[in-house]
Amino acid sequence: MRVSVVCVGVALIVGACGGGGDATGTTAGASLPQATTTASVDPATTVPAVTTTATPTTIATTTTAATTTTTAAPVGAPELPVTPVVGSFNAPTKWGEEVGEATVEELGFDPSGIELHWYRDATAERWIVVFVGLDLASTGALCPTSSFFGDGAQGSKFFGTSATPGADCDAAPVELIDPAAGGVRVCDGVVSLLTLIPAEEPGQLYGGLERYPEGGTFYSVGGNVVADQSAPFVDPAMLEC
Repeated sequence: MRVSVVCVGVALIVGACGGGGDATGTTAGASLPQATTTASVDPATTVPAVTTTATPTTIATTTTAATTTTTAAPVGAPELPVTPVVGSFNAPTKWGEEVGEATVEELGFDPSGIELHWYRDATAERWIVVFVGLDLASTGALCPTSSFFGDGAQGSKFFGTSATPGADCDAAPVELIDPAAGGVRVCDGVVSLLTLIPAEEPGQLYGGLERYPEGGTFYSVGGNVVADQSAPFVDPAMLEC
C-alpha cells in the first residue's frame, strides 16, 4: 500500500510597531502624526495584505485541516528471475497463399520491442517461454507457438501452438496444446507459453507469435536461441492469476 499525505496549513502573524517615547510611530526617521504599517504577506498564500495603525490590532488566523489520501497498490505482474536464455525476433514472414517476408503492417504489430525469455519448468521436464514486452491490448489476440531443433536433427520437432484469449488458432498447421497440459498463460498482462519441448535435450529453442486471418495467408514472427541448461526454474503456477 502506498500512502500519500498532503498537509496544508496557513498561518499569518502580524505585529504592531511602536515609536520611541511618544505615542506616535516613526517612519525612516521622520515624525508623523500617525504611522501606517503594511504587513508582509507570502505570495504563495491567498490571504490579503493587512493594514494596522498604532492601535493594536488582532489578526484572525485560519488553519486548514490536513487531508490524507490512501491509494491501494495494484496487483503486480509475476516477479520472474533473470534468465540468460533470451531471444529476439527475426523479420516477420507470411505463408499460405502468399509466401515471403511480411511487413509490420501485414503482421499487425511491431515485434521489435518483444523478447523471448526462456525458463525451465520446476514441476515438469519442459521449457517455458515468456513474451516480455508483449501487450495484447495493442497487438490484439495472437497464437503463441514453439518448436525445437535438436543437435544433429533433420528438421524441427515438439511443435505446439496455443491461443491467447479471443484468438482463433484452428488454422495452425501444428498441434494445439491441450490447455490442461500447458499452452498460454496470462497474468496481469504477462503472456507465457508452457511448451511441449523437453527441458534436457540439447538444441535450438524457437518461440513465435502468429496470426491466422481469413483469406488463406498467415503471418508469423519468431526467433531462436540455444537451449542453455543454466536457465532458472520457475513454477508455472506463478504465471497464472
